[in-house]
Amino acid sequence: MGQRICIMGISGSGKSTLASQLGRKLKIPVYHLDRELLHGNFQKHSAEKQQALHAQLVSGENWVIDGDYRNLLPERLKRATVIIFINTSRPTAIKRILQRYLTGNHVRASIPEAAKNTLSWQLIWWTARYSRRQRLAALRETLKQKPQIKLLVLGEGTIEDWVTQVTKK
Repeated sequence: MGQRICIMGISGSGKSTLASQLGRKLKIPVYHLDRELLHGNFQKHSAEKQQALHAQLVSGENWVIDGDYRNLLPERLKRATVIIFINTSRPTAIKRILQRYLTGNHVRASIPEAAKNTLSWQLIWWTARYSRRQRLAALRETLKQKPQIKLLVLGEGTIEDWVTQVTKK
């Protein structure tokens, strides 16, 4: 049986970095939804094109996918074996977003090729309003209907700690 891992959480939580590390360790493809479903400088493809691109990604036997895209989550859950929710606080996430902008230290493979490292007040506003408790509760409720999917909730920690938690048998 394949490994199909979804990584979710607030912007700035470490989803892309964790996805890259897990993919490397497990030797499976990594897909960053922002990279795959957006183009240019973070412009959205049409809903139809996003659905088609997403369907192609989740059709594989093994993958790590980072990103939320709630409208596409039901399709991802049909194939996922593990959901990882990174439970990072808003202040920590906003701090990381600001650091990422100021240092230019963004996982380039996780964003559209033509995207620029800019600070979006829309992103800061969305992050400041994100309720991890509500999102995690909704995710847990959804997964009650899918007992075959394992949910891992990761708290504050290093990427190395997270990779160890996820990959231990």
